Amino acid sequence: MRRTGRGRSPLDPPYNRPHGGGVTITLRTRSTRKSRLVALVAILAATTLLASGATFADAASGHPRSDRAMSDGARQRAGRRACSAETPPTGTETFLRGVDVSHWNETIDWNQVKAAGIEFAYAKATQRVDFEDPMYATYKTDARTAHVRFGAYEYMDVMGGAKAAVKDADHFVSFAALDERNLVPVLDAEQTNGYTPAKLQKWMMAWLGEVYKKLRVRPIIYTSPSFWTTALADTTQFSQLGYPLWIAHWGVDTPTLPALDWNARGWTFWQWTDCGTVAGITGDVDLDLFQGTLLRPVVIKGARTP
Repeated sequence: MRRTGRGRSPLDPPYNRPHGGGVTITLRTRSTRKSRLVALVAILAATTLLASGATFADAASGHPRSDRAMSDGARQRAGRRACSAETPPTGTETFLRGVDVSHWNETIDWNQVKAAGIEFAYAKATQRVDFEDPMYATYKTDARTAHVRFGAYEYMDVMGGAKAAVKDADHFVSFAALDERNLVPVLDAEQTNGYTPAKLQKWMMAWLGEVYKKLRVRPIIYTSPSFWTTALADTTQFSQLGYPLWIAHWGVDTPTLPALDWNARGWTFWQWTDCGTVAGITGDVDLDLFQGTLLRPVVIKGARTP
């Protein structure tokens, strides 16, 4: 996600892109044909990475690019910035409060989180088939012990077509290991990797359909108004099929909903700020609301279809 106030809007990837979107490449070459060829290959590789939405930091790390948030626990290490919102929006006093986290939030004291009034939490589980969040299992166990209702999300990092999406979905279901006590799973849709709206829609439909087949619940889609209207052409096909919406819209009293107000269904979860504070969690954390007073409709047992 890009950060509000620093060129970032909800649910756009927070990769370590150089400011201004440019890259400076310094090559030390000898005046030989071989060295010139090496330089050319390096430049071509850099161009390919930028076109695909990757960064040099991503390539050098050897790991999948991290979402950092649905939770960006690293941001406080660069100094606290102006927050998109400090207090919950008016009119939401009766809604249940939650957080979403990933390994960037590091160690969490879930008993303190519960005591602070947090009723639910989502944690990043996977990103494609080659990344599993190292803190997921710990968060899952400790949140349950503290009686914080827990769910998992996949960070959508599209590579390939529908077959690849099915493999990603199977990997997510296997690793997340959700049972009927957990919250309905989530697909975090916030980056395109250069794919067209039509291809993204096809990939998402395959992923969501496979998870539905495995768990018999319709996953929730997490996205922002701007991403959905541009990257996914404001399609209504997912809302028409009954996939619930988790909208990310910060610093407003009422979120803007894409796809004709999500086909008049409204939002289920709302990420209302990306820089909240909660006892038990070091630094900033994403804060969320559930539009209701009982989580049963979004618990796998209660949401499961015959």
